[in-house]
Amino acid sequence: AWETGLAAQFLTGDEVLARLVYAAYFDLSGQPLPDNRQGIFDKLKADHLVQADVGGHWSITNLGAILFAKRLADFSPSMARKAIRFVAYDGLNRSDTVTHRQDGQKGYAIGFTGLIDFMDGLMPRNEFIGKAFREERPLYPAIAIRELVANALIHQDMTVTGAGPLVEMFSDRLEITNPGQPLVKPERFLDFPPRSRNEAQASLMRRMRLCEEQDTGIDKVIVAEPDDIESGTIYVLRSLSSHPFVTEQRELIHKIGVTGGSVETRIAGAEKDATYLLVGVEVVAVYKLHNLNRTRMVNIFHRLFGAAQLDLTIEDRFGNPVKPREWFLVPLQVIDEAVQRIRDGSITDVVYDPNAAWLVG
Repeated sequence: AWETGLAAQFLTGDEVLARLVYAAYFDLSGQPLPDNRQGIFDKLKADHLVQADVGGHWSITNLGAILFAKRLADFSPSMARKAIRFVAYDGLNRSDTVTHRQDGQKGYAIGFTGLIDFMDGLMPRNEFIGKAFREERPLYPAIAIRELVANALIHQDMTVTGAGPLVEMFSDRLEITNPGQPLVKPERFLDFPPRSRNEAQASLMRRMRLCEEQDTGIDKVIVAEPDDIESGTIYVLRSLSSHPFVTEQRELIHKIGVTGGSVETRIAGAEKDATYLLVGVEVVAVYKLHNLNRTRMVNIFHRLFGAAQLDLTIEDRFGNPVKPREWFLVPLQVIDEAVQRIRDGSITDVVYDPNAAWLVG
């Protein structure tokens, strides 16, 4: 199978970790980051992302590269051309002006959420007038777009060289294409047992919740409504770090995160993860919300509190500089008010004043 082929061979451990965003593998799969290099490689090997080579060296499999490469161009030209591309046109045809273009550089698992978010920002929207406020809703159901793009990645024919998945947005439609012919005729998608050319990739992407469970995805695409939005949890953490600045501002420094799973699983092994400043954390607030698009919530918090983002660089366990995101110098009561405004739809009416430390309209 293509997935078990080798994208790069006879690499040192440092070279492997430099080419793969290995921390994202543990984050997306819900596993704590091991506290030693051997533990990291054991897990990567178990999921067939790397293979042991002679003399203590390692090889990166095609599966490892296509999902977790920092840069697909660091591998073969054929691998680089499998990056997903997005093009938006100002009209009905490819001869019209290109308004937006994004050529993927990262592995699919690393770049997937960013691409979906980028597309979401360009999607045409309808205005829905509720009882208390106006709300813009995407013309295309978010879950349908996510599933169709994921399927284009999973079900492509990887043996076709010189081509990769392509998403094109026209003024009246979206077209999503991938290399190869479907294994199931399109008219039988709903009533035929699912088949995939890339079973290992499909299985891992399902585990990472980047696509639906087998045999359910196309059904959700068909029945999805434009206002079908994911559910999730907003959580607020306080660091237990002994860093002098963090200690001084402990009541003010908070990490705001959004997850579709349990908060406990999300923060497991925080002391081994630079995202959490390599120390334990305390959960100080949890908000269960329905009809929540998780990616959009993250963007709302970054837009709202961006001016108060914590400017702190630390070294990870391997000595590499890391600047954690999602940590903000914002009082807990202001975060609480922001969540309430998300609930009632008034969040777009306010901005955060870091000097006064409150939301202003």
